[in-house]
Amino acid sequence: MQNRPLPIQSHQSETAILAEIYFPPVLPLFQSPPDEKALEQWVKSHHQFPEAEKIAKKASENLNYISFEKFFAQLKITLADFNEKLKSEDYVLWITQGASSGKLKAGCSDAWVAGLSLVHGGLRRPKAIVTTDTIESYLNRHPTVRNVLILDDAAYSACHIQSEAERVLKNDNAKKTFEGINLFVGIPFLTSKAEDIIEHWISSFKIVFLKHAPIKMLREILSPDEIAYLWGQYYERSVTLTYFDHTYPDEVSTIPNFRNGALFTQHNTVVAQAVKNPSRCVPTIVQPYKLFSPLYNAGLKSALERGDIGKRTQYPLPVKLKWVFAICDIQLPLLAEGYKLFRQSRQAKIIIPNNPSPSSFCPPASRPAQ
Repeated sequence: MQNRPLPIQSHQSETAILAEIYFPPVLPLFQSPPDEKALEQWVKSHHQFPEAEKIAKKASENLNYISFEKFFAQLKITLADFNEKLKSEDYVLWITQGASSGKLKAGCSDAWVAGLSLVHGGLRRPKAIVTTDTIESYLNRHPTVRNVLILDDAAYSACHIQSEAERVLKNDNAKKTFEGINLFVGIPFLTSKAEDIIEHWISSFKIVFLKHAPIKMLREILSPDEIAYLWGQYYERSVTLTYFDHTYPDEVSTIPNFRNGALFTQHNTVVAQAVKNPSRCVPTIVQPYKLFSPLYNAGLKSALERGDIGKRTQYPLPVKLKWVFAICDIQLPLLAEGYKLFRQSRQAKIIIPNNPSPSSFCPPASRPAQ
């Protein structure tokens, strides 16, 4: 079969536009491994607090950087497991966002992973793309569809998925609609806390976990005494030491210290902020799914000018994004008119390749993924 562009159905196209699913998806433009020298300096900066220095060394040794190549390899494993489990049965792709206005948040990871999966990951076409606001009505109109897939890059506390599930299971009628529906969890990286929340706190659905890799939480790395020293005896958050080329999660999911250079101290006191010239161990992460926002690109331009950025990857910048700004030549300003034209152009026609070859952007076999 030839790899020719294949238009998606009109109802999918409309939902894709609302959900900000971009075709083709933007691949990470920069590699963002930690700066080993900065990590070493960050640990040494704790010398006034011996116990904190010991904990900082342990944390730095367990910093979990996941390159895009490693992330995508795991995503393909997750998607292959879905294709194998489902065979040829119909399913809907649920973008776990929604609002009363019918518009969804722009620049979110779940929509980006959906686009990445459809274009490069080998994901079979869904019967429909639905949102939190439309999934119940769609399943009521199509009672033979009994499979739902959710996608995202990672889940730490699973609060987002839990809250969206609670929204759709809002009353007894809704719970009846979703009773026995297979909910496939297509998230390639999960904490044990997220697994527990999804499995035991989301009712009605029949939960099916697809193959995924575990993410260690901080409390699985540090001892209870070390956790208590830093944050007190009753610290229960599911925070991790994990970040990706495409995102550095918020402080609810990953501690910010490697990004902002703040030190560990007993009970996280304000002394941590008193250090001069903090060692930022991780460069500014450029989130590819936010590059369509002129406001986001203003911050990116500033980071590039400061040199607080990783090494440029081999992945190309989509032509349509060049209307917005020139990533390799910072001399050009943001083009508001170009951005407007870009938004208009993507309303006209959306196409995704039919069975594209992942080799078009994956590194050669001779070059091991990080």
